[in-house]
Amino acid sequence: MPFHAPHLESHARRFRRELPGSRSKGVRAAVCALGLLASSWTAQPAAGASAAAPGDTLRAAGVRTWYWGPAPARSDSTVAVFHDRPRPAWETAVLVPYWVLGLPFRLAFLAGDQAVTGLDKLNLFEFKAEYPGLPGPFGSYIVPALSGGELEGTALGFEVVRPRFLHRQGLLNLQVSRSTRHADEVSGGVFTPLGGAWLLQLGFGSEEINLRRYHGLGGNSREEDLSYFWLQSQWLGLALERPLAGVAAFELQAYFSRLANREPEYNVDRALAVVHAAALPPGYGGESNGATLRLSINWDDTEQTGRPGTGAFRSLAVSLFEPTDGAQARHLVMHLASEDFFRLWYTDRTLAVRGFFNRVVPVGDAVLPFTRLVSTQRPDYIRGFSPNRFLGQATLGASVEYRWPVWRPRGRDDYGLDAYIFLDAGQAFTHVSELGWDELRTAMGWGLRYIDSNRKLAARAEAAVSNEEVLLRFRLGQTFQYDRKGLMYGRNPTKVY
Repeated sequence: MPFHAPHLESHARRFRRELPGSRSKGVRAAVCALGLLASSWTAQPAAGASAAAPGDTLRAAGVRTWYWGPAPARSDSTVAVFHDRPRPAWETAVLVPYWVLGLPFRLAFLAGDQAVTGLDKLNLFEFKAEYPGLPGPFGSYIVPALSGGELEGTALGFEVVRPRFLHRQGLLNLQVSRSTRHADEVSGGVFTPLGGAWLLQLGFGSEEINLRRYHGLGGNSREEDLSYFWLQSQWLGLALERPLAGVAAFELQAYFSRLANREPEYNVDRALAVVHAAALPPGYGGESNGATLRLSINWDDTEQTGRPGTGAFRSLAVSLFEPTDGAQARHLVMHLASEDFFRLWYTDRTLAVRGFFNRVVPVGDAVLPFTRLVSTQRPDYIRGFSPNRFLGQATLGASVEYRWPVWRPRGRDDYGLDAYIFLDAGQAFTHVSELGWDELRTAMGWGLRYIDSNRKLAARAEAAVSNEEVLLRFRLGQTFQYDRKGLMYGRNPTKVY
């Protein structure tokens, strides 16, 4: 291969002139060595060859030539492809405002990531205690309680849990809370096994809500008809549960309840008697006392974790209310609930589906006070609407949630954050003829679920949007999955059907 060494030597002399001094000795030596090497590689013309210049011969043969010799034919081994191409000016102009506007979000994300990582290194997410909370007297634990977005507003309080009460599996619970909407609650209970099969709960509570919402009866109630009334609920009862064959269980509840209502002490300009003066609901301004007997059959084969991926829950219950105040208010309440969990194409993605139906049936000519009707409230509510937004003799609804993990600091399935999006739909009605697409209310939203080190749901925060309002909720519980210790944990049985 012909090689023009004289040109290389001339360049070497030029570089020696342009790089004087001791600091360029290494460079000059390298250039000189390259020149000598190129000179030794210079090929001699073959015998009898023409004296024409090699470059002229190659150009005449159609071969491309460069300053350093012939250029090889294009191929994958001789053509370099530069993937990191220079960024055009228009792209830079677009990215500048993007980086400037996104800087606060990147800084916040970096700070949050470093804070969580630091807390995780300190094992603050690893709750080694049997129950999270501060140690209290007599072997109890005191846990601060916070909830927001419910009817009572943002509630602050505390919960006292005493494990191994009367039994190694027994529990004693006491809850006290007060909300920003002038609502107070005191509740508690005991849970203990009886023998080898029966489970016993004793529960009590008193709840006073000064701004209970009322929009009217049935699915035709309007948002602009919002009014308030004062409501006090008191209850005392027990629940007995016995497992049946497989994953089925039989439950019997018996409790006494008192519901009293009157005008509110706040927002008197929106009092129920003012807004709905022409159509006061039955039982307004009075109270309802009576005993309830509830029988239910529950089927539950779901994974008892914060991330159930398979299984189903079914519940069928019938309640009978017998008034003790002489009022003609005897009635039955039928309840049906169904939950299913489906593992999707990724093992850590889950689809949760829930449906419910509640129906109050008066016995004889009974006229039920409006405080004994069913409403869209936890757990059978439509997220995106305030609890008790719809009130009637029956409620029907469904929820769909798609869940996936977003933060698992150690790659284990024991604690972290899961995100979810959901869609709720339902309505309240008095007669079946009122059911229809026009009366169906829908809401959608998204949220985060925190799973603790015991793989249980510790808290959730969500935002729900409907055609009436946007609701933000923060709770230490969930809508899905049946809580078999609900009465002991202070759940108001007059709200939960």
